[in-house]
Amino acid sequence: MDYTLATYKSPQYEDLAFQILRDRLVDTGYPQELKQFKYEPSFPVRTNFLIVTFQCMYSNKLREKANEMYPNMFLKFDKDRIHVMSTLFDLPELYLLACIIHFMHDNDDYVKESRGVMYQSLYISYKSILQDVEEAMKWMHEVSGKMVLLMHFNSQNLYKYYVPLRRFWDAAVDLSIAQAKRILLLQGNVRHWTTYFDYIVVDAKKPVFFQEGTLMRAVDVVSKEGNLIRAKGKDVLYIGDHIFGDILKSKRQVGWKTFLVVPELLNEIYVWKKKNALFDRLTELDNEVKIASEMNESYGLLGSLFRHGSRLTTFSSQTMQFADIYSHSCFNLIYYPLCYMFRAHPMLMPHESTVPHAETALESFKDLEDVPCGLRRRTKTGRPR
Repeated sequence: MDYTLATYKSPQYEDLAFQILRDRLVDTGYPQELKQFKYEPSFPVRTNFLIVTFQCMYSNKLREKANEMYPNMFLKFDKDRIHVMSTLFDLPELYLLACIIHFMHDNDDYVKESRGVMYQSLYISYKSILQDVEEAMKWMHEVSGKMVLLMHFNSQNLYKYYVPLRRFWDAAVDLSIAQAKRILLLQGNVRHWTTYFDYIVVDAKKPVFFQEGTLMRAVDVVSKEGNLIRAKGKDVLYIGDHIFGDILKSKRQVGWKTFLVVPELLNEIYVWKKKNALFDRLTELDNEVKIASEMNESYGLLGSLFRHGSRLTTFSSQTMQFADIYSHSCFNLIYYPLCYMFRAHPMLMPHESTVPHAETALESFKDLEDVPCGLRRRTKTGRPR
């Protein structure tokens, strides 16, 4: 399953994945009571950092406790302690973790410990719960788990979880063949999907594909690995939905132009427009916790994907750093001509945006008059005679 070309209905698709993961854990020994939990789409937000060695997996920490854990307020990234959930597939996994821990803390048969729970004589750490959920997620993306998932994508239920792309086909009809061939259309009344692409590469073996290169194998008209069109660097616009596996590696390893697909962007824009007055107030009253809470609650229980109050989240910072362009769907590209140049708005540096230079008297810089700088042209001096 992939979010780059396919558009899944949310939260229906995440709900389905949650049910499969939940039932898989029950089948492997977790309590049957977990089946009572239903997916809550307003809870999970990706790019959450789970600190598995402390109790942060199941509660907010008071400032005093946070200062005790991190005296200098520096969070060192350690794969043994921190688990990053940055993909769309992590949403049901994140909520399932919350459900399991909530169930154990709400059940008198389980006794809370500093880094886990005790069930009779069995100690269950939060880290082991995370590992079990990760194993269930791996199973779902393997052949056996995919078969369970794809059973729901039959002819009767397909459009329950998948958004048909009729509007993109209508838009593509008016475009030139050269541009329209780069659009994937999964419709029963159009020609085979391979005819809409100039080149098709499968089994590319990311990230080796970016780092070392791979041999090319031709299977009919579909290529496996390799470099068919000899494109380099900025000649390629790479579209992906994974900021690490797709965008970061293709940007850093081979210098490709990047397009990040962020389906949540539609909801972010909707909340921005609907709650625009709150953003204005938040700018004026940056330290008011109440306003920040109101804005975060508008997105869901864990807040916005892109902002925390007036600050950018890790995900939004990485998006700006590694993705040349981004949108909620790659099909928005069909509304632009091939010659269109995407340019970002100029960004002010902190010393340009926070200091009111216009109100500063020019006399304050009089000491610079005797120092060579870019404001004055270098005087031409003739050769000595």
